[in-house]
Amino acid sequence: MLSDSPALMHISQLLISLTLLTPGATALVVNEHDVTKEQPHIVLALVDDWGWRDGPAALRPGNGLVTPTMDRMVVEGVTFNRMYAFRYCSPTRSSILSGRLPFHVNQINLKNNQRGGGIHRNMTTLADKMKTAGYTTHLVGKWHAGMSHPRLVPGARGFDESLGYLAGSEDHWLHTDGGPTCGSKNKTAACCVDMFNTTQPVLDAKARYTGVYNGFIFTERAVEIIRRPRTAPMFLYLAWHNCHHPMQVPDGWEELYPAATYPTRRTYQAMVSFVDAALKNVTTALGEAGMWDNTVLVVSSDNGGPSLTDLDTSNNFPLRGGKYSLFDGGMRINFFVGGGYIPEAQRGRTVDGLAHVTDLYATFCALAGVSPEDSNRGVPNVDSVDIWPLVTGANTTSPRMELPLSIGPPGDDGCSDATGPSSAGRSGALIVGRYKLIVGTTCPAHWAGPDSPNGTAESPFMHKCGDGCLFDLLADPGEHKDLAADSAHAATFATLQERIGVLREEVFQTPYDASPMTPEECASPGVRGVLESGVWAPWQ
Repeated sequence: MLSDSPALMHISQLLISLTLLTPGATALVVNEHDVTKEQPHIVLALVDDWGWRDGPAALRPGNGLVTPTMDRMVVEGVTFNRMYAFRYCSPTRSSILSGRLPFHVNQINLKNNQRGGGIHRNMTTLADKMKTAGYTTHLVGKWHAGMSHPRLVPGARGFDESLGYLAGSEDHWLHTDGGPTCGSKNKTAACCVDMFNTTQPVLDAKARYTGVYNGFIFTERAVEIIRRPRTAPMFLYLAWHNCHHPMQVPDGWEELYPAATYPTRRTYQAMVSFVDAALKNVTTALGEAGMWDNTVLVVSSDNGGPSLTDLDTSNNFPLRGGKYSLFDGGMRINFFVGGGYIPEAQRGRTVDGLAHVTDLYATFCALAGVSPEDSNRGVPNVDSVDIWPLVTGANTTSPRMELPLSIGPPGDDGCSDATGPSSAGRSGALIVGRYKLIVGTTCPAHWAGPDSPNGTAESPFMHKCGDGCLFDLLADPGEHKDLAADSAHAATFATLQERIGVLREEVFQTPYDASPMTPEECASPGVRGVLESGVWAPWQ
C-alpha cells in the first residue's frame, strides 16, 4: 500500500486535488441509473511509448507490473490482440485524428522549431466530426500534430478546448522543450516552456506549473472536464506524456518495484503504474458523474516501447524490435476498450482480427451517428474502417485484410544513429492476411527477454531486409523465420513486393520544412515573442 508513501504526500504538498489510488484498490465506480444507448460519451486515453510486455498484468502474465485499474478494464472490456500503430509518435496521432493511414497523412516527427507537418488543413479531423455530431470536444496532454502556424493548433482543428504541450516531449516537471533555432550556428535556444491552452500559450506557465508533474496536471484537467454539468455528449482525448522520456516519476512510485532493477527500467515501470492510477481517477469521475454506463473508453499506446533506444526502458517481449522498428515490437500495441456501453455479453473477450488505430476515426463517427466520409480535393480519402462490430460481436471477421504500416519515403528507419543517413526512402512494412513484408533496413531488430529490454542471447540491433523479408505472423509472431527464400512462399512474396511498390506511389506527406530557422524568421514577431516570453506558441 502507498497510502503513506512520498508519492501521495507529494500530491498533497502540490495542492493537486487528485486521489491517486493505492495499488490494492481496483473496483470501478459505476452509476446504476438507466441511460440512453445513443451517442455515448467517448474517451480516448493514449499512453506514450508503452511497450507490449509492459501492458496490463492481466494481458501479460508475469510481467511484474502493478496495474489494477487496467487489469479490471481488461476483464470487463474487449482487448484487440492485433492492433497496430506507426513506429513513433506524431504519425500515429495524425492518423487517429485524420482517419488516414500514416502513409496517407504524415510519417514525420517534427519539433516546435520546424514548419508544418501533422494533419493537412484539407483533412477534417476527428474532433471536427464529433462537433458536427453535437459533441463537446476536449484535448488534454500531448498534441504533436502541427504547431508552427495558428491554423495547426488544437483550437483550430476542432477542439473546443485543450490544455497540454504541442511538441513530442517535454520535461515532466519543468515542461520545457528546445527553443527556436536562432543564434550562433543555429543552435537551439535554451528554452522554452511548452504549455498551450486551446488557441493561446499559457504565458504564466513557468509560475503556475514548474515543479508540478504533468501527469497530475493532465489528469486533474480531465477529471474537471468530466465533472462539469453537461447537456451534450463528450469527446475527451487524453494523451498522457507517460511513459515517454525523460524518465521521471513522482517520489514513492518506484517503491512499487525492486531496487535491484536497473534505474531507468524501474522508473519506466513506475510511470506505467502512475498511468494506471491516473486512469482510475478518470473511471471514478465517470462513475460519480453518472456517465460510465454510457461511455466508451479506449486505452491505447501510440507505438511500441523504446528498447535499445531512448534510454532503453521498455520491453516488447516476445515481439521483435521496439519503437522506430518495422518489426512488430515497434508497431503492434496494447489496446483495449472499456466502459459501460460495451454489451455485457462481450466483456472479457479478445479480438484477434487485424486493426489499426486510424480505425478509431470511422468507429467513433459511427458511434456518434455521423459519416466518416471526407473526400477533399488534393488529399487522400479516409482509410479508416468501423471496428465497433468487432467489439459488439456483430462481426467476428476484421474488415481489414491489408494493412500498410509504413511506406517510405519519408520517415525514419531507426538506424540513423548507427548507420549515418537514414535509408527510410526504401524502407517499409506491409501486412496482408497472416503475412508481413519488410523492405529496407530497420532498427532495432533484437529480441528482448521476458523480464528486461535486453535479451539473454545476443541479437542484432540492425536488420537489412533489402528487397524484402517475409514473415508468417500467425505462426511466428516474434518474426524469427524469414520466408523470403522459401519456394513454398514465392508467390506470396512476389505479390507483397509488387503491392508495396504500388503503395509507394500513393505516399502523401503533409508539407513540412525541417531546416533551421532563417535569420528573417528569427527576427519575426512570432519567434521574438517565443524567445522573450520563454513560452512556445505558433510562430509563423
